[in-house]
Amino acid sequence: MKISSNQKIKRFLEIVAVIMALFLVTLLIVLVNSNKNFGRFNRFTLLHTSGPVTADDVVFIQTWMTFDYVNHIFNLPKEYLMTKLSVSNGSYPRLTIEKYAKTKGLKSSVVLLQVEDAVRAYFASKQ
Repeated sequence: MKISSNQKIKRFLEIVAVIMALFLVTLLIVLVNSNKNFGRFNRFTLLHTSGPVTADDVVFIQTWMTFDYVNHIFNLPKEYLMTKLSVSNGSYPRLTIEKYAKTKGLKSSVVLLQVEDAVRAYFASKQ
């Protein structure tokens, strides 16, 4: 059976359409994933590049952060959070908020709120 040139062109265009569809799906997946990661990156980059942090920036604190990191970002005295939260763990300040919560038997979200409140209190005391 002989294939006409019109049929060859039609088959070629079908193959091109499938390849383009696969490319667009792949591109969409990459864009969605990079947007998620960009959002995470953007929040923490913002803390380091947007000028001095304020009490409003406590919403960026995450449970994976160490007390040392929080102290650094918010320019807190090294012992401030230890004193304010009564942290007696010998790993302070290289202790994550999440690990500290586990050692105290608390939900990390509860300790996170305590850290946020302590940072807000520090800013309030400086005004």
